[in-house]
Amino acid sequence: FTVQSLVNLANAVQLGYTSLVQLLTQTSTAAPVATEVYNNTGETFTWSYVSAGVYRITSTGAPFAGNKTVVLLNPGAPGAAAATIQWNLINSSTIELTSLNLNATTNGLITNGSFEVKIYN
Repeated sequence: FTVQSLVNLANAVQLGYTSLVQLLTQTSTAAPVATEVYNNTGETFTWSYVSAGVYRITSTGAPFAGNKTVVLLNPGAPGAAAATIQWNLINSSTIELTSLNLNATTNGLITNGSFEVKIYN
């Protein structure tokens, strides 16, 4: 065991969940750029671009459990106020985000948006 893994376990037991918090910005056809604010999951995450307005975050492990994973997010900057962002749990290692503007998937709607995943015990 590492000291960090023990700290992560203690935090998860105390809170009842582990958490990943990032600030996201997405432009053009690029994957979202994430600034990690907090991560006590013990996992490493990577963002990818799927298609217009569709992006995926993938973990090196399998932390996302059905009925125990909650995603909280917003598009960020005031210019994205008309944006709606939806999430879908693809499998235990992948979450997909879809950004919509007037019901059409669109790139560039996330500017310094907040993204948080809580994985409950």
